[in-house]
Amino acid sequence: MQNIYQYHPIMKRTITLTLVMLLSYIGMQAQTTTNATVEKATVYLYGATLTQTATATLKSGSQEVIITGLSPYIETSSLKVTANGVLISSTEFSTDYLTPAKDNARINRMKDSLKYYEKKHTEVVNELDIYGA
Repeated sequence: MQNIYQYHPIMKRTITLTLVMLLSYIGMQAQTTTNATVEKATVYLYGATLTQTATATLKSGSQEVIITGLSPYIETSSLKVTANGVLISSTEFSTDYLTPAKDNARINRMKDSLKYYEKKHTEVVNELDIYGA
């Protein structure tokens, strides 16, 4: 099989130019990361409604905004994203399984308490086994 580029040098330049343009477009899309904070929470018998806000400063042009700090248990069909003075072309919700979640101080205290009471429970069960109760 012969090399088609030796007969069509214009085709070779066109393919190269197309690839360069495509790669430069991919690199032009800026990425901004911001953290969401809870503004309002309403708890129901079988769920809750959270209103969270995130602020980001955007430059003109196409941008990808990543909002962190959201619950991984969001029902994606109920997710609403709004913005002032900006056109939102699409939204996507995904969970980052590669970055370990950071627990806050309250969650760490609860985990420590759980370990403590599990240990106490095991001690009581062992005592009951010893005394034949």
